[in-house]
Amino acid sequence: MMFGGGFSGGGNWMARGGSGSYGRGMAGRLGLDQEEEDGQLYDHAVVMRLSKYLLPYWPRLLLTLAAILIYTGTVVAIPQLVGGSVDYMLSGDPSDLTFGRVDLSSIDLFGQEISGLNLVVPIFIGIALLQFGSQYTNQRTMAFVGQRVLYTLRVGLFGHLQGLSMSFYNRNE
Repeated sequence: MMFGGGFSGGGNWMARGGSGSYGRGMAGRLGLDQEEEDGQLYDHAVVMRLSKYLLPYWPRLLLTLAAILIYTGTVVAIPQLVGGSVDYMLSGDPSDLTFGRVDLSSIDLFGQEISGLNLVVPIFIGIALLQFGSQYTNQRTMAFVGQRVLYTLRVGLFGHLQGLSMSFYNRNE
């Protein structure tokens, strides 16, 4: 049993969900119930104001988009390749070894005929490596962009706070 209970308030531990907010539990502590109080969770105007911080990184965002599309393609390709291989192994008919519309029953590579699972395994490994590379690129690029955007926001905020007069701080203690 988890004390404080996840997102449901947690089994009457300390009579108030352990949070100090009656009946809301961890959702209230994490701000996940913000929609009830503020009326909306997503504000388009705020997103548009923050999007200007992404503009300097548009090439990296395009790289991320390409990596996501490649990753999605590999996620779809692997089950198709495995399904074709299983069909081939169960039937024994080389014409059953297909990948989408491509017939993999026999391919001539460097003067050697490669067929069956000798062909499928390297293709599978290649797709898995492509999947790993695209996911790695996506995560690294998004982490870089996120860190840079946060840095820019922080520098702007502290610059603004440093530029305020002492009388502002005296009035707003």
